[in-house]
Amino acid sequence: MKADIIIRNGVIVDPARAGQTTKDLVIAGKLIAADSADGWEAKETVDASGCFVTPGLTDAHVHVFDTGSELGVKADCLPPMGVTSAVDFGSAGYVNFRGFMRECVERSDVRVYSFVNVSPVGPVSLQRPEDVSPDGFSRRKLAELKEKYPGRLLGLKLRLGRETAGDSGLETLQAALKLSAELHWPLAVHVSNSPVPVRKIAALLREGDVFAHVYQDRGGDSILDGAGSVYPEILEARKRGVIFDVGHGWLNFSIETAQRSLNQGFGPDLLGTDMSAVVAYRRGVFGLPHIMSKFMALGFSLADLVSLCTVKPAALLTLMGSAPSLKPGSAANIAVFRLETRPVVFTDYHGASLGGNVLLTPQLTVIDGKIVWRQFGFDV
Repeated sequence: MKADIIIRNGVIVDPARAGQTTKDLVIAGKLIAADSADGWEAKETVDASGCFVTPGLTDAHVHVFDTGSELGVKADCLPPMGVTSAVDFGSAGYVNFRGFMRECVERSDVRVYSFVNVSPVGPVSLQRPEDVSPDGFSRRKLAELKEKYPGRLLGLKLRLGRETAGDSGLETLQAALKLSAELHWPLAVHVSNSPVPVRKIAALLREGDVFAHVYQDRGGDSILDGAGSVYPEILEARKRGVIFDVGHGWLNFSIETAQRSLNQGFGPDLLGTDMSAVVAYRRGVFGLPHIMSKFMALGFSLADLVSLCTVKPAALLTLMGSAPSLKPGSAANIAVFRLETRPVVFTDYHGASLGGNVLLTPQLTVIDGKIVWRQFGFDV
């Protein structure tokens, strides 16, 4: 039987399978045809000995409007991170969303889903934040976008920082919640440096809404009370079905807040880098495998993190389709990694550091059955 690619001898880490096992993956066209190479001949064979093979990762919080926002990076900077799908967190508003889709999303190998900003144009300039005043909201124009892009638009995004909302944060949040309810869409809320206490934001969010930057600690306001315990409002929000996103970035992650929260069993639902032109390939964030490595230093297993970056986004963010898998018949979106044992120090915006001893390093990325990126020196 004829195949396009066979990836041999890799250790399979697939949330759809229990445990880890060494298998071959046979790719024919855009699908995984088999998990044994017996009887197959391929145009190309890749030796993944000593590597972990996972479904292509989802970066659940990025900004990829590179042609319309100073914040944006090209979506195709993501495959070198093992990322095959991503969620843009409101880089465009209803005025420029069609341009974002045409110029950035439709031209990318990476499958990009998106929240649309409640602001008419989203965060165009780093010097001047978007205007989130409720008098700029347009239910009619947002409804038109929802109808036009039913398979890609996930909901509304509100950046509820002091930079955008000023002193009218609660009024702005209530107006955005009302708008999302009218549109029958979830609302994703940036909570970092907010004029509204984060516990009050959590108390107002509903099932399916997204609380972005869960481990931030800007302005001295986090999900932890003065004694270091997770606020009851945060715990109740989780029970209610609110989704908690890491949305790491550089300004929006505190190692101490993460450690204290995780010690109390309060982990994230989504693992997003908040990838932007400010942090891409730079110390502190770099890319999704770097953040995954940081979370391994915080006590997560590789299997837990692969689940957090594959099946969890598909399950929690509607419209994303079936959960990624390496089972035969699944889409051939695949990532290959080495797990290097070496000392590594992770840092945060507040000056804290965290020591780790493993680093997840990407080697190969396959999207729709085609190799779109390979680490120099890997199987050559």
